Amino acid sequence: MSVHTQVIVLISLFVGSCVPKSVEIESPLLHNYTHYDELVKLFHGYEKTYPDLAKVSSIGKSSEGRELLVLQLTADVGASHPERPAFKYVANMHGDEAVGRQLVVYLAEYLLTNYKKDERVTNLVNNIDIYLMPSLNPDGFEASKEGDCYSETDSVGRNTANGVDLNRDFPDQFDNHPSITDDYLYKGRQAETQAMVRWLLRKQFVLSANLHGGAIVASYPYDDIME
Repeated sequence: MSVHTQVIVLISLFVGSCVPKSVEIESPLLHNYTHYDELVKLFHGYEKTYPDLAKVSSIGKSSEGRELLVLQLTADVGASHPERPAFKYVANMHGDEAVGRQLVVYLAEYLLTNYKKDERVTNLVNNIDIYLMPSLNPDGFEASKEGDCYSETDSVGRNTANGVDLNRDFPDQFDNHPSITDDYLYKGRQAETQAMVRWLLRKQFVLSANLHGGAIVASYPYDDIME
């Protein structure tokens, strides 16, 4: 199986009906949203239970001081594997869009519990450096309320604790900035945005996906360009 095929298969775990019915019923992660304190315990529990496969880290802190948690999954996770392509899922940039967050949490469980049991999962974990970030906006998620989805502007928790939409806070093509300086990348931006930019500059990912909710849409970088 080629690297490109493996990455596509990883993405298909979200969009296909690849999870056995028995697993869906047994996993409590599919019945309730995992809040921040629970997520911390869950990820550190994975790291303790699967020390050769799972490693917890943080790319920084939110505006209210919550860790921006990342779970790295790959075989022999304690060693460096530059030959393996790095892939990441990031979810919950909008705090009130929680489905993607929970799917990322469930995906972690699915990959770990099916390693050495499912050939496809085993190939993915053996050959890809997988990074799962359930929430870029943990403050917003904790502030939001289930069922409170009135609109993009009125929904509590959509933005950061400072009231900023993270999806509008990153450098983009329309800034027309002559040079990429630290001021351009970081000045005036949210703590969550700065942490993500630093992570992206530090780690080279061959493919990434940012999971939102509320529509069935696949957006691509600069997909609003006419040419």
